[in-house]
Amino acid sequence: MDAALEEAERFLAPALNRCKCECWPFLSTLTNPFTATADEASQGKSIIDVLSSLDSVQIRASSNEQDAQRRRDVISKALSNIRDLHALCGDGPHAVAQQEAAANQKSQKIIDALLDLVVLEGIYPSLSSGIGVPVERRLKSALKGFTTRSLSAASGGKPEDRQLLNDIVECLSPISLTRNGLSTSVQDRTSVDLLAATGELAYSPAFNLPTRQHFASIFKEMIDR
Repeated sequence: MDAALEEAERFLAPALNRCKCECWPFLSTLTNPFTATADEASQGKSIIDVLSSLDSVQIRASSNEQDAQRRRDVISKALSNIRDLHALCGDGPHAVAQQEAAANQKSQKIIDALLDLVVLEGIYPSLSSGIGVPVERRLKSALKGFTTRSLSAASGGKPEDRQLLNDIVECLSPISLTRNGLSTSVQDRTSVDLLAATGELAYSPAFNLPTRQHFASIFKEMIDR
C-alpha cells in the first residue's frame, strides 16, 4: 500500500505542492522534473499541462494530436494509480488494515486528488453539452490553483473523447459497485459524475448498440444500488 501511495503522490506532487498541502511529511523531499509555482498558475497553466511534463507520463501522440493525447495519457496514469490502490485495499487477509491506511488523512488527500483529476479533466470534457452537474456545484476540488479543461470547455467547443469516457467508466464503475477497497471514496467523490458518464455511454446515439447495451446494464445496476 505504501509503495502505491508513494507512486500516486509522485505523480500528483506538482499539483499537491501548488496546493500547499503541509500535511504531507515527505512531499518536499520528492524530486520532480516539474514543480508548479504561483507564476505558472497565474499564467493559466492547466493541470494537464503540468502533469504531462512528468517523466512518468509517456506522450505517444504526433504533434497535431498532442493536446488530446496528453490529456488521455495523464488520465490513464491517474486511473492506473486508482486501480493499484483499490487492488491493495481489496479482499484478502490484510484488507482491513489496508482500507484503514487508505482512510487516513494523508492517503485520502491523494485519493481525492486522483478522483478529482479524473472527473474534472476526464469526465466533464468528454460529456455532451448539458449533461452532468455544473462544475461549480461539485464538492470543492482537492486540486487548487490550476485552470481546468472542464471550466474552459463550458463556454463551448469542448473536446468530447468517447474512448476516454469508456475507459473511465470501465475503471471506476466496478470499484463503485463493490463494498471494499476504494468504493466509499469513489461513491462519495464521483457518484453523480460517474452516473452521468455511464448514462452518456448507455443512451447517446453517438455510440453503437453493443456499447449502449453494455453500459445500460451498468447504469441500471448503479441506479438500483
